[in-house]
Amino acid sequence: MKLTQREHAYRHIRNKVASGMFTTGERIYPVQLAKEIGISLIPVREAIGQLQSEGIIVHKPHRGIFVKKIERRDLVDLIEFRTTLECAAAAQAARRISAAQIIELNERWQDLCRANEPFDVPPGTTLDNLNQLLQEWHLTDLAFHMLLFRAAGNLRAIRAMEDMHVMMKMFGRRVDNPSAWANSAAFTAENLQVHKEVYEAVLKHDAKAARKAMHLHMRRAGKNMLARFDWLQRHRDEGKSPTEEFPDSMEASVRDIQNRDQSKLSHDAGFDDMDGAEK
Repeated sequence: MKLTQREHAYRHIRNKVASGMFTTGERIYPVQLAKEIGISLIPVREAIGQLQSEGIIVHKPHRGIFVKKIERRDLVDLIEFRTTLECAAAAQAARRISAAQIIELNERWQDLCRANEPFDVPPGTTLDNLNQLLQEWHLTDLAFHMLLFRAAGNLRAIRAMEDMHVMMKMFGRRVDNPSAWANSAAFTAENLQVHKEVYEAVLKHDAKAARKAMHLHMRRAGKNMLARFDWLQRHRDEGKSPTEEFPDSMEASVRDIQNRDQSKLSHDAGFDDMDGAEK
């Protein structure tokens, strides 16, 4: 389907924000963007207005248009939003998952187990390729979660996550505090365990257990994200350089996984709500 000029401008600007080409707090110049995209100024302003309503861009009177700076409160809100959708999706997946999706879920669980193996090293071991290993883990983790959304049959939930860049912000960035890697085996084993509890509950078609397990998983993930945010903030305040972050290619991989699962669900004749009594 051919995009309108406004939609084209919207995606162009949003992708630049998501990829880091527009950094937090950076000023955006509509005229420059219009020339860059090759369209008139009006659709660019319309796209900026949409991004402003989504909280991605802010307009400061007499100063200009800027990429919104992420505050700790924003991160807390994002974690709460994701928790609500993930818990509902896990419960619905337990009810609605198909036989073919169970096979796929088994495959993705095995992928998670394999991605976890390199971290099983003695305490104090330095992993020279830590960021690469984390990228592989995060992408495998994302594939697991996106399958649950697809099994839940809720395209609107996937689109809501995509519209708010939830997965991009949570899977396209490191979310760990470096101190966690003093004992990487324990840290990652705990992470794998919370996924296992979700996985087993969905296989048993136990919606209540799936919701509970996902809530525990989201609580752990949120705690780690906030610890990472606080750690980075302290280093920025002290003028220190933080540890290496993921490259732009990581976010492109996140988008590919999201788009793949959203496309699959769009072609499925499934449900589009999360109503219904739990078992």
